[in-house]
Amino acid sequence: MLNEHLHPVWAAAARLEALHWETDRVSAHLHSSMRQALQAGETLEDVAGAANLTEVQVIARAGLSITDLPSVAFAPTDTGTATEEDPGAPAALEPA
Repeated sequence: MLNEHLHPVWAAAARLEALHWETDRVSAHLHSSMRQALQAGETLEDVAGAANLTEVQVIARAGLSITDLPSVAFAPTDTGTATEEDPGAPAALEPA
């Protein structure tokens, strides 16, 4: 039987187990939501920002590989090409 010293231990352990279960459930929902957002065309950068995670963490936690992502999942990036407005910009690398 639980005495006055063991009852708080039991209660804390039970609460911790409940919190672990809730954390697992919410994590699964987050991972599913990130996967759905990416598959719907949201950018990896935007999903990572909304989840407060890095892009690598989003891919890993959503259970995806980089090849699973549609090309639109990647935010447009600077191509590095020089322009008339900015002649000092580095030129894009061309294949050899």
